[in-house]
Amino acid sequence: MSRPIKHLEQHILEGSLHEEQIRREESYITGGIKRYNSLVRDTIERGEGSELSASQRVARYWYRPLLQAIREVKRNFAANQSILDGAAGIKHYGPVMMLVPAEKMAAITLQATLSKLMMQPDGVKHSTLAHHIGSVVLSTINMKILQAKGREEDKELRELIQDLDGNDAYEAKRNHVSTYKQFARTVRKITDKNLNWYAKKYFADDVVWSRKACVHTGTALLWLLIGTATAGDYEDNFVQAVRQQLIWMPGGHRPRSVRHIQLTDDAWSMIEHGHDVLQYCHPLYRAMVVPPVTWDAGMGGYYKTRAKIVSKSTRQQQEAYRTTHMPDYTSALDILGRTPLAVNTAVLDVQEQLYESGGAIGTIPHRDNIPMPPIVEARNEEHKSELKKERSRIYRENRNRRGLRVTYELVLSGARDAGKYDYIYLPHNACFRGRMYPLPAVFNHHGADSARSLFLFADRKPLDSVGRQSLMIYIAGLLGYDKTSNADRLQKIDDITDQLNLWANDPIRHTGWQRDLEGKPNTKKMFQVLAAAKALFDDEIGSRLPVQLDGTCNGLQHYAAMGRDPMSAGMVNLIPGDKPTDVYSAVGSYAWAMIKQAASDDILARRVVECLPDGISRSMAKDVVMPDVYGMTMVGARQAVYACLDEHDVEGSERYRISMYVGKMIKQALAEVVPAATQIMAWLQNVARLIAKTGEVVQWCTPLNFPVIQHYRKQSKKQVATVLGNLTVQIDDDKVPAAPGKQASGMAPNFNHCIDATHLAMIIKKCADEGLSVLTVHDSVWTHANDVPRLHQIIRSTFVELHTPDLLLDLHTQLQRQHPDIQLPKPPEQGDFNLTQVIDSEYFFNG
Repeated sequence: MSRPIKHLEQHILEGSLHEEQIRREESYITGGIKRYNSLVRDTIERGEGSELSASQRVARYWYRPLLQAIREVKRNFAANQSILDGAAGIKHYGPVMMLVPAEKMAAITLQATLSKLMMQPDGVKHSTLAHHIGSVVLSTINMKILQAKGREEDKELRELIQDLDGNDAYEAKRNHVSTYKQFARTVRKITDKNLNWYAKKYFADDVVWSRKACVHTGTALLWLLIGTATAGDYEDNFVQAVRQQLIWMPGGHRPRSVRHIQLTDDAWSMIEHGHDVLQYCHPLYRAMVVPPVTWDAGMGGYYKTRAKIVSKSTRQQQEAYRTTHMPDYTSALDILGRTPLAVNTAVLDVQEQLYESGGAIGTIPHRDNIPMPPIVEARNEEHKSELKKERSRIYRENRNRRGLRVTYELVLSGARDAGKYDYIYLPHNACFRGRMYPLPAVFNHHGADSARSLFLFADRKPLDSVGRQSLMIYIAGLLGYDKTSNADRLQKIDDITDQLNLWANDPIRHTGWQRDLEGKPNTKKMFQVLAAAKALFDDEIGSRLPVQLDGTCNGLQHYAAMGRDPMSAGMVNLIPGDKPTDVYSAVGSYAWAMIKQAASDDILARRVVECLPDGISRSMAKDVVMPDVYGMTMVGARQAVYACLDEHDVEGSERYRISMYVGKMIKQALAEVVPAATQIMAWLQNVARLIAKTGEVVQWCTPLNFPVIQHYRKQSKKQVATVLGNLTVQIDDDKVPAAPGKQASGMAPNFNHCIDATHLAMIIKKCADEGLSVLTVHDSVWTHANDVPRLHQIIRSTFVELHTPDLLLDLHTQLQRQHPDIQLPKPPEQGDFNLTQVIDSEYFFNG
């Protein structure tokens, strides 16, 4: 229904930031089609095609030929013919094409294909890309149907109001609850991806939808694009820009070749320096300039196209979110999204200088590719093989650099855009486990070091003495000096204050901030070090810099608390101590002791001792322990150790055997050092397997009543014949039985993550109640330096509050109530650890 006060709203919003936000969002959605049309028309009329930039060349070269090809298909279908000889799908995609303007289909095809392929340089599965294109085309048709229905509803309402006077007319308008009004409220909250689903729900008899129509339409348009897109000149030889390639997918029960769509190297050379292409072909949402819409009825975020509260959710999950009352959780999401932020332009300027000078510093990628060596005549077969390997190596490296550049340039673009505003906001939604993520896809604080360092709080809290100490402790942690007492950290930073001053004032000349205190490259945190160093000497930055507090192997902390295991608790800083404990070093030392003991009788253990003279390093143990808490397999453990053996003289099959052995010993050591985690994980997996065998998925509610549904199901398959060959379409359906293996393997990590997400939501709520600014990245909590001591107290008190009830027993009660016909085993017995000790544990979360 059209809204009668629309003109008044426009008048109120005129010139406001809300109008600016709506304009920005509209540009994300509609910019692609408008720019394609205007670029083609303007550049042809001016005769300036040769002056087009790389991005403009894509629109100029690909749009017009694709448009003509689509029009030809439509003309031939209208004449009951097909230009695609033997195309079995013409009866499916022909009627669809007749319902959509050729211009819009051309723009959709280019937008969908480029956005997917530029985000995934190695290629996208043909079935995935075809379905995506077809779904967007069908949503265009269904939107027209829904708009027509809306006009009918508007007319009926206007006719009704004309027959009424005064209060009666007002009451009729206010109480109107027609089907369209229900839909009008919904359509403002959806994305294009779920438009088809909502259209089917409200007007099932009128909408255009079938999986065959979707896949065939997408495939036909993709085929036309492959046949018309060139990376060269249309007047000369055709240079393919988009190609299909069979990629061998090993492993599993049925190794097979899968058809992928890729951009060719010639196409990449056209577009990688033309950043505008990515902006208008992939409508990436950016930071908001006004507070986001709250999460009412499971929808929120942006104004024009609201997102679902949980991304990639199934119908069963969406129904659960819609019908479950969870105000504490949704308010935590709202608090995160409505926290005013700003861009750290001082650090941004440094990053741009370094990138322009070549990059390759920390998480800033190489600015340029490696030049390909000249082609020379091989002296012999061996020399020929060496040349080929070298060119192949350079090709792979350049492809990797290209992908990193695309992502990083999006970060820079987002930062420049956001830097124009005093206040920006990052709306958040969740995954099905309740973990919170920012909706802006690339420029957000969840990214790499180069992105994290670019954020400040918009609100200022000038540093006091407590805040300055908190900042210094934080800097010590960033520099790798985080296994000592806070007093030692303060002294260490006090000793290097002069160096910090040099880094802050002239980071281009004085580059010590790029290394930790041992002189090793600090690739993962160097720009955060720079931001913190500047904060010490620049009051403007210091009053707004977010100081981060991180959990100590957060998954193990939750397992230790759930199991009330004193041994595990001591390893992960749940018990007060003079300095932080280090579970990774403890597990590594324990594993090394077992290996040395076995070396007297075991040849392989002896060889491990010879190859690792310094024992198992902390980093090697960490690479196994951290993911093991979330269900790492032996294969994963072996791969983690294998990657850590680069510095050791061991290769080939021996490297494989050693990495398998060491990975196994680390996992065994973990079970001995923190037994609670192993026992609880085994119980969770067992319970999930028993439930899944009945065909039902495992589901439960968190302490904040957030519903978690493990959506892993057996997938039914349907084969669709298309012009590019047979497509196997996988269909996820809520009626398909659960997949027992995936349900079991996912249970432990999912339950642990949902408990962690609950803890963070409790922290966020408490911080907001007390006036603290807050951001989170999973097990990391950020606030102003002055508020760090209070944040420590909040983190510890909410952790105790969360774990005071027996969470495992509560889970067992929920699951047993859902499945009375199954006798589920009781959780492991709890130990005698006194949970209240966490309140006094200074290093529970470490700065």
